[in-house]
Amino acid sequence: LASASAQQLLHQQRDVTCLLCDEEVDDFEAHRVTDAHTARFTVCQTLAAPQKHEAMLKQMWDHLRLDFDAVAEVNAEKVERRRNRLASTVTYLVQRSVLLHSIPRPEDVEGDGPAPAAAFAGPLVVSKQFDKMELLGELDLSRVVTDRCARLFPKASGAQLRALVDFITARWQLEVAHDLLGLQQAIAEGLRQQSDPAARAARTPGHRPTGLGAAEAEAKANAATAPPLKLSGAQRARVLLAIIGELHLRTDGAPKPTSVGGKAAADALVDNVLAAHAAENIESELIYHVLQKIVDEGTPVWHEFKESLAAMSLARTRPAAPPLSSKP
Repeated sequence: LASASAQQLLHQQRDVTCLLCDEEVDDFEAHRVTDAHTARFTVCQTLAAPQKHEAMLKQMWDHLRLDFDAVAEVNAEKVERRRNRLASTVTYLVQRSVLLHSIPRPEDVEGDGPAPAAAFAGPLVVSKQFDKMELLGELDLSRVVTDRCARLFPKASGAQLRALVDFITARWQLEVAHDLLGLQQAIAEGLRQQSDPAARAARTPGHRPTGLGAAEAEAKANAATAPPLKLSGAQRARVLLAIIGELHLRTDGAPKPTSVGGKAAADALVDNVLAAHAAENIESELIYHVLQKIVDEGTPVWHEFKESLAAMSLARTRPAAPPLSSKP
C-alpha cells in the first residue's frame, strides 16, 4: 500500500480520530501532512518494529531470565541522574560566570553596556545580548537536530525530515525541556548571585565555587531563598535557546587555552569542556525526550496498525473460491 493509503487506514480505525496523534480531526488529508503527524509516522515507521523486537525479548527472557521491568527502572534512574548532573553543570557554569547574557536578573541590577537591559518578566530583565544568544541557539539547535535526525532516519524523505525537525524544535517542546532539565536551578542561582553582594564579589576569574559534586545540593538549598521565578512558557523556551547559544559561543568562538601552566588557564580549560558538554547534552536530551515519547505512545498503535495492514493485504491476495456447482 502507498504511504497515503496506509496513513488513511490508521485514521479510519477510529472514525474521526487519528490514533497515532490521539486527536480528533475533521479533514484527515489536511491532518496527515502536519508536522506532528508526519513526525510521529516517520519515527514509528523506523523505531517501532514489533515482531522481531517482541521475539527477541521473549528469547532473552526464556534463556537469560532477563527482567525487563527491572531494566526499565534502572534506565529511568540513569536518565534522572544524567539530567540532574546536567542541571548541576549549568548551575556551576552560572557560578563561574560562563553564562551571563542568557540568565534573567533583577531589574535593579545595572546593565552590561551603554544599551539598557530589556524587560523580560515582572521584575526581571535580560542582557542586551540576550536576543543575539537566542538567535545563535536557535540556529545551532536546528543544525544539530537536522544532522542527528538525518542519521537516525536515513530513509526519511526531505519533507519527513523537515517535519520531524520542526516538531522537535517547536517552542512548546522547548518549554517542556526547560522544566525537564531543571534549568530553573541555574536561573535561581543567577538571581541569588545578583541579589547577594558577597556572591557578586566572588564572581571573579580566579574564584572557583564548591565544585560540581556540591553544585546540585547548593542549587537546591538556594532555591528556597531565591526570588520567585514567574516565567511564561514562551520565556522558558527563549531562555533555553539563549543558554544553548551562549554555551556554543563560548566553546566555538572564544579562544581556547593552549596550556595549563597556571591556575587561571586550567580553570578556563575546565570551563570550556563543561560548556561544550552542557550544550551538546541539552540538545541530546531534547531529541531523546521527544523521540522516546513518540515511541512509547505510538508503539501500541503502530503494532495494531501493522497487523490490520497485513490482514488487509492478505485478504486482497487470497484467491477467490471456485463457484459451487449447480449439478448434484
